[in-house]
Amino acid sequence: MRLGLRLLTEWVCFIGLWFVFVYQLSLIELIAGAAVAAVTIAALEISLQAVPLRFQPKPAWLLCTFKLPATVVRDMAILVRALARLMAGKKIPARFQVTHFRGIGEDPRANAKRVLAVAFTTVSPNSVVVGIDRKSGLVLFHELEATPVPEMIKEFEK
Repeated sequence: MRLGLRLLTEWVCFIGLWFVFVYQLSLIELIAGAAVAAVTIAALEISLQAVPLRFQPKPAWLLCTFKLPATVVRDMAILVRALARLMAGKKIPARFQVTHFRGIGEDPRANAKRVLAVAFTTVSPNSVVVGIDRKSGLVLFHELEATPVPEMIKEFEK
């Protein structure tokens, strides 16, 4: 019963995504979307049997996406200052920074923590994650302007 409900929910969601992509409500698109959603779910189920899911974020971690717009806007000011310095012939005070991160291990939670921390930190213009050492838990990232440890990395430490 639970499996059937999950598959039905996924099928409806994929049909919804189909309509978002084709941007046209019609019977032929509904039929095409239903067929494509069924094939997608079948392929997903087959692939998950071969290789188990290695990404299992906590729902609270995904709430960080709401903080991204403010972070991007704030970091855009840093980017504009850096470009102004370049145009004025001055050096940018860019630097590499290392910090600790509790995303060590190979379990699905640790993988999700690392992926989201890298994605959410790198989406803003000021910082780019260069890499995470899975054994020591060290994160190396580059910044255009020196700031404290990026907020998104701290968010996943909680």
